[in-house]
Amino acid sequence: MKKTLSLIFFLIVLFIINAFFGNPISKILANNSANKYIKENYDNLNLKRDKVFYNFKDGCYIINLEDKNSIDTKFSLSFNSFGNLKYDNFEDRLFNTYRRFEYEIYEYGRRLEEKHRFKYKISLSILENEDHRDILKLDDKVDFNNFPLKVSADVYGFSNKLDFEKTMIVLKRLQKILDKENLEAFEYSIILVPLKDRAKDGKAESWQNAFSIYNIPDDLIRNENISGLKDLYNAQKTSCEKIKDR
Repeated sequence: MKKTLSLIFFLIVLFIINAFFGNPISKILANNSANKYIKENYDNLNLKRDKVFYNFKDGCYIINLEDKNSIDTKFSLSFNSFGNLKYDNFEDRLFNTYRRFEYEIYEYGRRLEEKHRFKYKISLSILENEDHRDILKLDDKVDFNNFPLKVSADVYGFSNKLDFEKTMIVLKRLQKILDKENLEAFEYSIILVPLKDRAKDGKAESWQNAFSIYNIPDDLIRNENISGLKDLYNAQKTSCEKIKDR
């Protein structure tokens, strides 16, 4: 009876290990298949290679690879438990360039806060509808003075005044900072939170009384069009109220 229980316990443990970490035989098969596949397809690259790991979510064995001569050539090979190739995302490596540009433009915005002593948070991002595939090239260098993708500039902070005049002042200040840095933003967004809702850690205790406007065109700010800002705010407010009423 004890031997039977021990065997059952052993099988349960083995099943759990296989479910989360895979089995060693499949790892060997995946590794051997990877050796052959890499030699046939990527022998010209100076690859850094990680160990095979098991992805319990899809039951596949993954190998991550990186070309030492390229900042963005990072890709993965996936094999099933029999060592058959499931996917190779080498052709998607340009997305790594995009992600690097996305990270760099965000970090650049934070540096501008300090450089220009801007008391609000600047969040720069790439417009969501931008298609990078025809614009970026693999391993492109980031040049903020000639940034190739359209940028959105968001600003967030606290204020005693939550009105359109104050909003325009903040947006205009941010626009001047970007102009000075030769970086064009195609649209802006702003969130101003009342000072009374500011917590000790500098974050908002509540967003209920926040004043926000998004997708503000660059020329609306450049022309200091407060009337246009009001119209945009009212249109967005009406749209939100309609969604809430559904």
